[in-house]
Amino acid sequence: MNEITNEEKFWNFMIINGPKAKESKNNYIVAFEINSIYQYPKKPFINMAKEAGAKFSFGSNGHQLREVKNYDYCQEMVKECGLTEDDFFKLKL
Repeated sequence: MNEITNEEKFWNFMIINGPKAKESKNNYIVAFEINSIYQYPKKPFINMAKEAGAKFSFGSNGHQLREVKNYDYCQEMVKECGLTEDDFFKLKL
């Protein structure tokens, strides 16, 4: 099992102790970027965030075209964490 970093411990605390999307009276939604360049967050964090009702988005933090097109890590986390379309942030206009 992968060891959880201090940063992931912080966000785990925020997820567990902060307002969850489904419990928020103001309809706030917490969304996290799955970043393909930094390969972050890791699987344990994504699973905890999903369980807490958070939503996700993909990002590459790319400054070059080859970085923007690389979403391999994001796709890997979708499969490994069982993320579905409902787990992703959708902008409502």
